[in-house]
Amino acid sequence: MQLIGQKLRIIRYSKDLKISEVADLTDLTVKEIEQIESGYILPDTVKLDQFSRAYDVPLENLIPKQKLQSQLLWYTIGGILIILFYLVNILYGNNFNSSDIFLTMFTIQLMGMMVKINKITSRLNIHNPILFFIEKHTNKTVTKIITYLFFIISAITILIYWIKSIMAEPIICSSLLVFLVIILTIAYFTNKKRLR
Repeated sequence: MQLIGQKLRIIRYSKDLKISEVADLTDLTVKEIEQIESGYILPDTVKLDQFSRAYDVPLENLIPKQKLQSQLLWYTIGGILIILFYLVNILYGNNFNSSDIFLTMFTIQLMGMMVKINKITSRLNIHNPILFFIEKHTNKTVTKIITYLFFIISAITILIYWIKSIMAEPIICSSLLVFLVIILTIAYFTNKKRLR
């Protein structure tokens, strides 16, 4: 989508910023910013939020509120469906295979995006339609309890699934855990260098 890239480039020019300065203000690389501005990469909501903060422009100027609300709804539905899949898989038992590793990694990433989008939308006073429906028929306290329970049940479900998987195929899971530790270590030191 070249329009959003062009819009970001125009804003950057109007603020008289170089791409390297924008990279310092955001969590993005110079190459990523160039690709976004050229229209090769469509930025997600989190990246657009970083641009809006760096350029001191309201996020609504970059993405309509309806689209933010729609994304929030779909991430929530996706999270619920994946957790239901895990619960069914735990209850009715399915033999563990290597594709389950990628599903788990996808689930963790999806949950992370849900949290990030929830933070962005709550800052903009955009309500999650599902939580808004629950809150409309109960109260805020019950809605918060349901939200926390969802995340706790999600974490426990994934943990139980992983324990079950480790019992089934310890070699695959052990190698995945080693790989995960390596990736997290690299990410940690990369972030540490950026903070300096």
